[in-house]
Amino acid sequence: MSFPRVAGSVAIVVGALIAGASSLPAQPAAAIDVSVFSRMMWRSLGPFRSGAATAASGSTEPGVFFEGVAGAGLWKTSDNGVSWDQVFDAPPHGSVMSVAVAPSQSAVVYAGLGASAATPSPGSLYRSNDEGRTWTSTPFRTTGSVVAIAIDARDAAHIWIAVACAAAAAPADCGLYQSTNGGQSFVPSTLGGPSTSARAVLLDPANSSTLYAVVDVSASPDASTVFKSTNGGAGWRPIVSGLPNAGVLRHLTVALAPSSTNRLYATADVGSETQVFRSDDGGANWSSTGAAMAPGPNFSAGAISVDRENADTVLIAAGDVWASADAGRSLTRWPAPLDGDPRFIARGPSGTVAIGGANGLRISVNGGRTWSSGFAQPTADVATVATDGAFPFRVCGTQEGTGPVCVPSRVERDRIGLPQWQVIPLGRNTLPDPNDPDVLYDGSGARFDRRTAQVVDTGPSDFEGRADAALAFSPDGRTIYLADRTIRRSVNAGQSWTTLPVSTGSARISAMAVSSIDARTLWAGATDGTVRVSRDSGATWTSGTVAAAAAILRLEPSHFDAQSAYATLASGPLLVRTRDGGASWQPIVNGLRTAERVFVVREDPFRRGLLLAGTDRSIFASFDDGESWQPWGLNLPGTSVRDLTIRDSTIVVATGGRGFWALDDMSPLRQLTADVGRADAFLFRPAPAYRLRAVARGPVAGDAPMPAPAPEGATLSFLIGRNARGPVTLEIIETAADEVIRRYDLTADGAAGLHQIVWDLRYGPPSPAAGDRGPLVLPATYQVRLTVNGRPLRQAVVVRMDPRLRAPAADLTAQLTLARRLATQITETDRALVTAAPERRAALVEALGALRVLASRVERADVRPSPALDADAASALSRAMSAVGAP
Repeated sequence: MSFPRVAGSVAIVVGALIAGASSLPAQPAAAIDVSVFSRMMWRSLGPFRSGAATAASGSTEPGVFFEGVAGAGLWKTSDNGVSWDQVFDAPPHGSVMSVAVAPSQSAVVYAGLGASAATPSPGSLYRSNDEGRTWTSTPFRTTGSVVAIAIDARDAAHIWIAVACAAAAAPADCGLYQSTNGGQSFVPSTLGGPSTSARAVLLDPANSSTLYAVVDVSASPDASTVFKSTNGGAGWRPIVSGLPNAGVLRHLTVALAPSSTNRLYATADVGSETQVFRSDDGGANWSSTGAAMAPGPNFSAGAISVDRENADTVLIAAGDVWASADAGRSLTRWPAPLDGDPRFIARGPSGTVAIGGANGLRISVNGGRTWSSGFAQPTADVATVATDGAFPFRVCGTQEGTGPVCVPSRVERDRIGLPQWQVIPLGRNTLPDPNDPDVLYDGSGARFDRRTAQVVDTGPSDFEGRADAALAFSPDGRTIYLADRTIRRSVNAGQSWTTLPVSTGSARISAMAVSSIDARTLWAGATDGTVRVSRDSGATWTSGTVAAAAAILRLEPSHFDAQSAYATLASGPLLVRTRDGGASWQPIVNGLRTAERVFVVREDPFRRGLLLAGTDRSIFASFDDGESWQPWGLNLPGTSVRDLTIRDSTIVVATGGRGFWALDDMSPLRQLTADVGRADAFLFRPAPAYRLRAVARGPVAGDAPMPAPAPEGATLSFLIGRNARGPVTLEIIETAADEVIRRYDLTADGAAGLHQIVWDLRYGPPSPAAGDRGPLVLPATYQVRLTVNGRPLRQAVVVRMDPRLRAPAADLTAQLTLARRLATQITETDRALVTAAPERRAALVEALGALRVLASRVERADVRPSPALDADAASALSRAMSAVGAP
């Protein structure tokens, strides 16, 4: 049965402290089936900040571009980058490394997969026949990456693909491949032998028998040359006359002019600059155009592209974006569309152009004067996650390539002119101060204060660590540990540091944690696979080897036993556990065999034995302290979970390509046992809910996208067993008066499984009219009653006051009293209107409107109604009663 989530006022689900949960024994693996929670849903938090682009292609259709994003699959825009939709979620480990739209049939799209910095993966090829809505895997497989696709201008089924491999050891399945049947089968090219690593392939749009390829010809990284075939790939010859270094060049790129197919351009790194070359005879002879790009930090050429209509108009991505209108003789720098190094150029119709790189894809329709926003995709590759002490709390982490970012766990304010995230001007491993949510530290020891926007360099003056050194706080929130080759401690916000007597030799400390139940117990993991433990706040240490030469990625001390901890490793057993203070470690990977990397493990602080692990194949759960694992990705996108944290009853994860995601209420997971899973019905104890005001949405800043909304109230979860019969109802009961204040009839859908609704913390609506809502309840403990098979099940739900407010209970009671009087009169007036004679309707409609306005005024703030409001309400109530009672 799939019950709807019932909408209501904005609330945050926090603090599911389950009585006795911490003493639950670890449950046998076979006894608990986490699949009963398949309807639970993760919620995207953003940020709407682009991740690294890995591929790009324009279509012949106006406004349409495709973009591959590291760890995030393939995205499509139909409005030149104003909005984006994911159209292909790459298989685990896969990144889209190339994409191409058929010139003759824009509905046909090919996507090549392979390894990126975010996802090491073997290569494959997919095809869509419906503009990317659905995809079919072709039989092609390779240990390399499909980095380029060329499609015959007249035949969408005739394609060439280029497969690249690591230069150090190119396997036999790299090189060039041709298919004449839309990818159903491929024939390898004879170019360069079976180990040739191909970087690019181009087809002459006027004659598909003529093609060009850039292939590696040296063991040196990026050392390539260019070849040409005039007989459909049966024979090849190098075309290097006029190119320096015998045509063997670093970062060689080649482009063909679609409107004049004998015109070729090339760029390559020559000495200390990137030079431009041109051929006007199909590559038989090359000459330097005389143009060169000055050296810079992002120097090497990424791409070159020729206008579809004008063979003299060229764009080059080389550190910046450069344009030439005179066949490459002179270059002009375009306004930079990206903060990072541009690597891709894609063309659309009517001069539209897209530039892609480490910070996503930008599209210009006016020759580079303006560009689409980079804040329209939730495709950030986030490596860490932490929450602060604000209310509602914020989620912070490090986005690869761009630095730290914080997002709200829920959006309460309007949308005028503000993105729903904030850049934090710090380095990696950013952590919020546990005692001050407006202060954050990074792995160099630097401190940032939101209130002043100042960054203070508080790191140790002689610290040999880097900006991504391990950082940890003690449970008191005042003691900071900073670790690299040594461990430093500060108890005064970084004003002074003490060096602890621990040495790791040539290894770095890559992970550090402090026990939450014994602040004197410190854990430090190193890049050589060792873990050091101190029981006296760092005065003395013991050391043990977890796995030789396997870097420790993260450490998780147990919340229940100071002798127990968990560790994830870069290689070897991937995930291990100790129960003897680090003297010995045991692998706990049963059920994780499909994962090639385990980035993080966290223990639930409320239920002993409940672990969550983030892997390169989503998230896994264990109920038996890691003895066995079950996949629990639910609706998470197909990307890696790089880090995770548990905040009260909310799980927040950082993904390798889709930003932050939250599971707002993990209470059912904490309470699931074998008996619960077999019951005819079970009502889970809800997490406490906060009585928040729903803030009206303001106007959107342009077309800024928004994260998914948080549940607006208390999430009520229950299981229906296979043998359940009869009516199903859920009621909210005001405890003191034993009054049912809200009732849901859920009989219509009786399927077995987990169901969730969100009670909006209100009494029932006073009328069926859209927009009518009942009054907000007072902060108190209420009863939830689920009735299945005629058997009632009860749980308590705690409704708390917004902690930012200080409203006396007497004021809230007076407010509720007036709100309920108005709601009662709205009900009576609405009923009278249904059967009223025509001559009475105008008075009833006027009275009903006045009551609704007054009800809205009462709820503007959590304060006692003013004398003026009381007077207005008395007048409106009197008029309404007169209208209802009139003959």
